Amino acid sequence: MEPFSSLFLVGNFQEHHVGFHFECAARNIQIPFSSFDISQARSNISMLNKLAWHFRDKTYWAQKDFQKKLIESAKVIRPSHLLVLGTSAVCKETLVALQKLSIVTINFLTDDPWNTNHSSNWFNESLSHYNVLLTPRIANLNQLKEFSKTKVDYLPFAYNPEVHFEESDISELEKRELASDIIFFGGADSDRIPLIHKLIRHGFQINLFGGYWNQDKLTRPFSRGIVPVKTLRKAVKASKICLNLVRRANRDGHVMRTFEVPAMGGCLLTEKTEEHLAIFGENTVKMFETEKDLIQKIETLLSSPDLRKQTTLEGRKKILSSHNTYVDRLQSIMRIAP
Repeated sequence: MEPFSSLFLVGNFQEHHVGFHFECAARNIQIPFSSFDISQARSNISMLNKLAWHFRDKTYWAQKDFQKKLIESAKVIRPSHLLVLGTSAVCKETLVALQKLSIVTINFLTDDPWNTNHSSNWFNESLSHYNVLLTPRIANLNQLKEFSKTKVDYLPFAYNPEVHFEESDISELEKRELASDIIFFGGADSDRIPLIHKLIRHGFQINLFGGYWNQDKLTRPFSRGIVPVKTLRKAVKASKICLNLVRRANRDGHVMRTFEVPAMGGCLLTEKTEEHLAIFGENTVKMFETEKDLIQKIETLLSSPDLRKQTTLEGRKKILSSHNTYVDRLQSIMRIAP
């Protein structure tokens, strides 16, 4: 397998986004790379971004300038491969221009392009102009193949050993402040809120990390907001159970937390899906199918420290021993892409 001669990454490069993880992966295996942050497509005035999102088919205020800067940067850098991370930012005209520069264009579709929260005509038109599309969800694999008529492959999410590891630097005070029966980190999606409501009403002690939990009356007291990954590592260690929920609107079979939680030493309780079964097998981490089943499994885990320890160790062993880092994923992309 020959490495890319150079890589041009387009995405969000904050430490909890896949852009950052692919930067770390490229650096780790010494692939020359450059990064182009999608924040350059946004205005510093948030209202302008909102107007563009609602009235310009879910695009950004400075979209035209962004496309121009991206092409100009590519002409200077001359990467062999472009890797776009997500369902935004790059339009079909830009992809055509980059391919004329002999750049292989790839998109890792972190979200489902038919998720109504993200779907846009201009982006969907761009799908058939990529050389390669990669999806972390089996549910849209065939649809992408039929719609795009380009090379499509399945690529799961992963964990980044540089940030997703078992935290040992945690004080007794931090353990007390972050302690909970259940931790969940991820956005307050409309399909997630009713389930969290039921867990709160059941009396479980919950910590909710991520966006918008403070906008719901019942979840607001349990909201911890968006925090650095270091804080999440500590919260995972201080919590008895790490709840993992897929995104219904995304047709997810697994999510980023599927790999990150076990890598951080958390006791994973996750939705039972075909993808989770393929990743973990039947008897590694705990999986639930219904709300009743979820509550029963929470109660069983809370009543048995030994079972929690066994689940934690088995889940961590499975993820860490099965080639699930972003280095592994980047090497997979190198095999898939022309």
